[in-house]
Amino acid sequence: MNRPNPDFIRPTINEQLKEKFGIKEKKTEQKNIDQDLLDLIKEYNLDKSFIDNIEKREDGKYIIKITNHFSQNKIPRNYFYSGSTARALLARNIGLDISAKPRDIDIIRITSDEKHNEEDKKVSEEFMPDDYKFGHGVHFIEDEEKYFNEVDFTINEVLATDYVIIATKKCLIDTIKHKINLTDFEGERFQRGLPVSKILSKAIRFYTEQKHRFGESEMENIYESDVSAEYYYINPFWLALQLNKAFDKGIIFADEYTKELKSLGQIPDYIENSEQAATYLIHLMKERDNDFSYSIQIEEEQDNKNIVIEDEYEKFPKKVSMKKSKKK
Repeated sequence: MNRPNPDFIRPTINEQLKEKFGIKEKKTEQKNIDQDLLDLIKEYNLDKSFIDNIEKREDGKYIIKITNHFSQNKIPRNYFYSGSTARALLARNIGLDISAKPRDIDIIRITSDEKHNEEDKKVSEEFMPDDYKFGHGVHFIEDEEKYFNEVDFTINEVLATDYVIIATKKCLIDTIKHKINLTDFEGERFQRGLPVSKILSKAIRFYTEQKHRFGESEMENIYESDVSAEYYYINPFWLALQLNKAFDKGIIFADEYTKELKSLGQIPDYIENSEQAATYLIHLMKERDNDFSYSIQIEEEQDNKNIVIEDEYEKFPKKVSMKKSKKK
């Protein structure tokens, strides 16, 4: 069954959403798209048709109408795709990767009212069943600006409904150019030595994925900083977590991630593939249990996030369990 034409769907969008997103009913000749962005679209030979579906909002963010979706299921009003889900929709609708699909579904709710427990539960069960099993699900954000002000990488400065994508100019440029850059917010924290292991391990995975998919990638402002993966010891927990996510995308991505870790000196040269890397990291965490637990605790306290690390272990597949054995 073909997905309905968005032009027929659009009139049914709630009026508040139209006002919030700055969606115009009448098309205009001048959409105020920055010339350097237009030049980049031409340089990377992207599908020119998406220019007809993009407009610049007054606050500088861009709104892109969705014409290519990976699903026919619809999330409710006030719920938004974020993370890998929003990135996949962006890639599909700017012509970067028309068949992109997210590893899993990430959803947030943006309203001033925090109490939506039953609706959040329903959305989590339907769209995020794997996360919901482990007590995770829809995240609540007070407003859109707070979300954009606190994301980690510029390629994550994007949200989406089933009808439109909201993205910053930095997000569009770095997505098209396959650059992995920290946002100003995360960059400042990174320089202060806040969640370094967490950010570096994630950046390396993004870098290897982009390089494998598009043949090029660059970690620009990360390697220009005072903290580099080339000489900083990355906690094995975060490496294992990101390796697991790479496995979810496919063995090829896991192997590429492993190769990059070897080149950066984060794992020994004798490791030949991603399965050996997983085994090595598991043993490393067990051998250094005390130091590992302490460093994770310190890093999370510095990050001012009350994360229960045990929950992260539960996410790993039982086949290659990375859960710590409890001391008797």
